[in-house]
Amino acid sequence: MIRATPRSYADRVLGCLLGGAVGDALGYGVEFNSLSGIRERFGPTGIQEPVLNRDGEAEVSDDTQMTLFTLAGLLAHTGPNVEFNQADALEAVRLSTLDWYGMQTGCTGVGNYESILSKYAVLGKSQAPGMTCLRACKQAAAGTPEHRINNSKGCGGVMRVAPVGLCPELSYEQAFELAARCAAQTHSHPSGYLSAGAMATLVRGLLDGLDPGDAVSRALDLARRWPDADETIAAVEYALTLAAQPDADPVRAVAELGEGWVGEEALAIGLYAALAATEYTDAVRIASNHGGDSDSTAAIAGQIYGAWKGQAEIPVEWIRRLDALDAILDAGERMIGRERLR
Repeated sequence: MIRATPRSYADRVLGCLLGGAVGDALGYGVEFNSLSGIRERFGPTGIQEPVLNRDGEAEVSDDTQMTLFTLAGLLAHTGPNVEFNQADALEAVRLSTLDWYGMQTGCTGVGNYESILSKYAVLGKSQAPGMTCLRACKQAAAGTPEHRINNSKGCGGVMRVAPVGLCPELSYEQAFELAARCAAQTHSHPSGYLSAGAMATLVRGLLDGLDPGDAVSRALDLARRWPDADETIAAVEYALTLAAQPDADPVRAVAELGEGWVGEEALAIGLYAALAATEYTDAVRIASNHGGDSDSTAAIAGQIYGAWKGQAEIPVEWIRRLDALDAILDAGERMIGRERLR
């Protein structure tokens, strides 16, 4: 296990990646379940810790898988000693996304062929991957905001772009646009890719040590520069309103924000959970216990909270159970290592 200095760059990177993965694993145990079904299975407080498989592992879903492949793509064409070129970075992420698709489907002739993650068979497990992502990858993940390949605003974009925000060499504007365009490769509806831009900018702000409110403000300011951003902006602003109500019932608040199947709702639920929580476990539990896309919303909540507070509050026993832990730490070490070369 990597031990990082509290609130250092390394601590925030690991907090974001591990926090997202643990949240993903917690929510994955109840994805597609109704709230009543969750309570019937786990009791009146709902799911409280990750469900373990027969091997004693907490399984991550496609959310963490695709997040890691986004990170792998970024490692190829970003860094403190690399002159940023958006087109190169986008192509690297696209090819890395196709690496994930190749592992999921057994397809050959796609992606980079020699991804740093290809040795981790666990990332090829089919963990209810989104059909929009699969269909878009079959079409080479070639969507852009200008040339749409579908009209999907599913959360498959926003749940995977947090690593863009972990690149301190990117300006806030660069992070927003890169993340939005990465998401548009598979999700062409503005709410599908602008929620991703806002998410990456939020993480980028937290990486700099901004208060979450200030980080969100920067994200919203950038979103307002894009057409058709009203839906994303309204969802985020409503999450802030609910989080500012200390006596709000988290279950009711999440229900008011939606189910998380679409980008703006997933971001809003994840943000609300992170801000309403008093500690990491509260955040991912709030984001998991609802009748929607629990793994995505809990992954986003964990990514935000981890980037904000670092890894210290994430239960070590939960981290150690992650089935993809080796891959997460490998990717995280590479991200941290490139900054040490600055």
